[in-house]
Amino acid sequence: MPSLLATSRRMRRSTYGREIIAVLCLKLFGLAALYYLFFSPAHQFAPTPQDVARHLVDNAKAATAGR
Repeated sequence: MPSLLATSRRMRRSTYGREIIAVLCLKLFGLAALYYLFFSPAHQFAPTPQDVARHLVDNAKAATAGR
């Protein structure tokens, strides 16, 4: 009887291990998909000098208008 109990425990451990590995793989896949969809270099904004200047001037106007 003890050998049957030990076998059952080993089977549970391997099942838990497989489930944990499967969940970790799904999480890794989900994180990769999020990166590809939202943060990849193809989706990044490249500011032009005109955009930077406009942003700086708008911030300066807003700061002086509040005084």
